[in-house]
Amino acid sequence: MFNTIAHFLTYTPCNSAENHRIRVANGTSVPVLGFGTLPGGHTAMFVPQLAHNILSVDALDGKGYSTLFANGIGKVFNRSTRKVILTVPCDTVTRLYTLTQSDFE
Repeated sequence: MFNTIAHFLTYTPCNSAENHRIRVANGTSVPVLGFGTLPGGHTAMFVPQLAHNILSVDALDGKGYSTLFANGIGKVFNRSTRKVILTVPCDTVTRLYTLTQSDFE
């Protein structure tokens, strides 16, 4: 899920935001305004009310990637080649592994 539409190569708005909602950490429900394609062909939701972009480990697993979180570093590997495709440090204040646009490119 991404909070900025600029991340998408293609974008399709939702017909009805009330039909597509997610529940966030504080328990409220916010609308998904659309769906887009990211670099690498990954599909993601556009949710502008998110404080941070969220990467789905389950979706990565389904696409043939593995993840490892250890010693304050998150890594995403291509399972077939074992090549590291993404490395993200853990923020020491929020304790989140936060991606920026340049990390994702």
